[in-house]
Amino acid sequence: MLVFSVTGSTLKFIVRPILENGFGMVWENTHWAVFIPCYILIAYPTYQITLMFWGTLLGQFQFFWNFEKKMLRRFGLKNL
Repeated sequence: MLVFSVTGSTLKFIVRPILENGFGMVWENTHWAVFIPCYILIAYPTYQITLMFWGTLLGQFQFFWNFEKKMLRRFGLKNL
């Protein structure tokens, strides 16, 4: 549970600056129908990478690697 919570907290500090500084999208000035899909498109791969980072750092690489493979298979990437 610690890895998931730290990953979620870390994601907040990564995705918002990417949207604001990289794309100039601020929640208050951008229509929600544009902001939310962009947030999801950036947050999903960032979450996966951050999850592996924290899982490895906290000594749970094998569990989270299997978790990642299972999730990617659900999206149709069966060769992992």
